[in-house]
Amino acid sequence: MRLFKNKEVKLIVITSFITFLVFLAAFIFITYNWFNDINKKYINQNTALVGAIIENNPELEDEIVPIITKGNIDEYYLVGNNILDKYYYNENLSSIKNPILKESYSNFKLTIILLWGLFFIAVILLILKVISPIFNNIKKLGERADEMVEGRFNSKELKFEEGDFYVFYNKFNHMGERLENALKALQSEKINLKDIINDISHQLKTPLSALIAYNDILKNHENMDMETKSKFIDMTSEQLDRMDWLITTLLKYARIESNAVSYNKEIIPLSESIRYAIEPLKLSANNKKQKIELDFNSEGYYLHDKKWIAESLSNIIKNAIEHTDIDGNIRIILEETPMSISITISDNGEGIEKSELKNIFKRFYKGKNSINPKSIGIGLSLSKKIIEAHGGSITVESDIGKGTSFNIIFLKVII
Repeated sequence: MRLFKNKEVKLIVITSFITFLVFLAAFIFITYNWFNDINKKYINQNTALVGAIIENNPELEDEIVPIITKGNIDEYYLVGNNILDKYYYNENLSSIKNPILKESYSNFKLTIILLWGLFFIAVILLILKVISPIFNNIKKLGERADEMVEGRFNSKELKFEEGDFYVFYNKFNHMGERLENALKALQSEKINLKDIINDISHQLKTPLSALIAYNDILKNHENMDMETKSKFIDMTSEQLDRMDWLITTLLKYARIESNAVSYNKEIIPLSESIRYAIEPLKLSANNKKQKIELDFNSEGYYLHDKKWIAESLSNIIKNAIEHTDIDGNIRIILEETPMSISITISDNGEGIEKSELKNIFKRFYKGKNSINPKSIGIGLSLSKKIIEAHGGSITVESDIGKGTSFNIIFLKVII
């Protein structure tokens, strides 16, 4: 019965029912008056008939009156029928030819036709009255849809009374908001893609320019001695290796930025992923006589992709190794609470300027104290994207001369 909760349907049903009752009452009243009119005419006819008979034959009063007043027709019916049949007045006489009914029938027929005409007019007016607002509402929604198509989402709020149109309009608005957000996201992705392409072009320009220069030198100096030529060939190979590394790294970032990475997530210990990230960096840490301390209060089971999380952690740990002096200390803490799992990677290195902290996660940003000449400033940005793709967040704190601390938090899913 949900249909009858609809205000428009309820209005149509109630109004139609009231209209029907009004016209039914009118029909009964007209029919009742018609029968009364016929009744009067038959009484008048019978009265005249009795008067004519009794006036000429007073002795027949006791026989005639009961026929009229009590309906005792059986005794004299055949006699009367035979007499009146000569004048075609019998049961086969059409009602419209009956002198008593003729006028009343015509009036009754005309009245019924007028009544039904009024009824249909009332029904049409009722339909127009109820349907018209519905069409107006549909028109408003159509105009609103056109505005959305044209990109105008902040039009004047439409007002609907409670009912299905009100519910539909709210859902329609919700759809509009989602569409607006999707368009904004698409526009943002478009701008982001443009920036990525510009950044990639800029990053590839340096090694490519060097390759062109080396090639021109080799081509224009055919008499160059073998030692110098070998030096230029080594420099060319170095730039080619750099380009290969750049392209691999940039493509990896582009895949993550465009959500084209398919993460193979499993519920496995984060401690395992941390150890996996540290393994290839041990040699670099040992070369600087640095100590990497692990402090885990649990294994930290969490749904994640081991290789990608290790990649994100590796970039942060590598950054700590590069910016921490010889004999420095790097500490990794894994802590689990009922609500979350946190990973803290801290060092006692040179630290980061306060003014630079807000920029270190930006794509291709390189700090003033950047040590690695091959760095393009994409590692920490890549780490942030991977961590966020796993439902985590990352923040950084730093003091010049004291060190830097990266804090990663993964909230547990509560079922």
